[in-house]
Amino acid sequence: MKAVVEIDQAIGEWSRPRTVEQVLADLRGAGVPGSRDYTVKDISEDAHYRTREMIFRQQTRQGFDVEVPEIVPKRMTTPGAFRTPASELGEHTRMVLESLGLSEREQDDLRIKGVIA
Repeated sequence: MKAVVEIDQAIGEWSRPRTVEQVLADLRGAGVPGSRDYTVKDISEDAHYRTREMIFRQQTRQGFDVEVPEIVPKRMTTPGAFRTPASELGEHTRMVLESLGLSEREQDDLRIKGVIA
């Protein structure tokens, strides 16, 4: 575990003063595979994702159209599929927090503090 921390620190020290573009160029130049992490915005605006039909338009329960990343990997013989409309904000919060052992009172406290919806 100590080695992992040391490697992470070394990578951080090396990459911190560089831009993402500089880091990727240096990696390519050294023959090291790498790519940047994509945000949701990056994915939404990426022409490659659009061309591969990796952005799915789905309707919420309120009737609004939203775009979400498609199911990955795309398989020809057994493709994944969205079976229900997009969840509402906070729709499954209670269930998830209960599964983590938080009491109803603890959840209410988090809701009052604005930590959860």
